[in-house]
Amino acid sequence: MKTTTHEPQPSEQLFLEWLNDFISIKKFAEYHATTEKKMFKILMLSRDIIIKKEYKQFKTINKMKTYLCKEGKETFTMKAKNRNEAEEFAEMYNAVVIKEIIKQ
Repeated sequence: MKTTTHEPQPSEQLFLEWLNDFISIKKFAEYHATTEKKMFKILMLSRDIIIKKEYKQFKTINKMKTYLCKEGKETFTMKAKNRNEAEEFAEMYNAVVIKEIIKQ
């Protein structure tokens, strides 16, 4: 059992520790020297932190624009926040950005 002087705080790390290293909330609560009921609430808040983080990343990806690029005879598409970012990425592949592909 872990000896702590304060109750664990909700966090992504705490949730992943429980998910990867423990079979039950009861044993995880004992390990952190708290009650099962309190640990359940902490884990649900921790899970919500992860869900909000993933949703924020999803929204960011959906806001990205698609660009058509060319390297030699090959064409490909890439996602980027703006044309400048697309040009920076394309430069890494010795490619050029031809145009933004507009969603219809």
